[in-house]
Parts: sequence; C-alpha cells; structure tokens
Amino acid sequence: MILERFQDKSTHLSNGWNLFTQRGANLVRGRIGIRSWPVTARVEIYTRDYCGYSTRAKQLLASKGVPFTEYHAGDDPEKRREMIQRSFGGNTYPQIFINGRHVGGSDELHDLDANGQLDPLLAEAEAA
Repeated sequence: MILERFQDKSTHLSNGWNLFTQRGANLVRGRIGIRSWPVTARVEIYTRDYCGYSTRAKQLLASKGVPFTEYHAGDDPEKRREMIQRSFGGNTYPQIFINGRHVGGSDELHDLDANGQLDPLLAEAEAA
C-alpha cells in the first residue's frame, strides 16, 4: 500500500492524500477508511473488467485501507481456471481469498462486513 501526496485537481481526500493499492503492475486509487483492526492478512481477488460486483468488493476493501492483489481473470483463461479450481467451482466474479481461504464473492464479503466478521479475518496473520 502506498500513501502519496496528491496535488492536482483530480478527486482526492480533503486532507490532500490518496491511498493506492497494488493491482498487479498497476496502482489503483482507493479511499482511506477507518478500521478498528490492523490488517495483516493476505487478500487476493479475481476480477473481470466492467463487473459491478468486482468494483463493489474492491471499493469495500479500499474503504478499509486493505491492500489486495488483483488477478484479472476475465481476459486470462489460465487465471480463470486457477480461480475456479481454488474456489471449488466458483465461476462468477469476483472470487475473494483471505489468507488463502476462499470467502466467496462480493455479496459474501459485504455480509461478513455487515456481521462484524470481516475485520477479525483481516486481522489474522497469514500462516507460514
């Protein structure tokens, strides 16, 4: 995760800072959220372009200040096969993993957050 001072007229936070999360080789502008747990988990998300559910899941993670690795599986048949295999048959987008554990898609991620179960998952350190 990179915090960078932002000076131009693009959308930015009122304090003049933007949060960027790593997305493959690209950086994606996110929002800084307030969370009560430190994030130590490894979060991976398989997405495809122009998918509202993928966007919604990434926005939730960004709002919590969670760094994540994004795999663009929509245009990559090998990544799509990997996603389906890792998610035990999940073939819709996105598919989300926390510390290598499949948690489901966007709806499941939002349900975990609404039930107060997401922050503790994000605070778990990845097993070595």
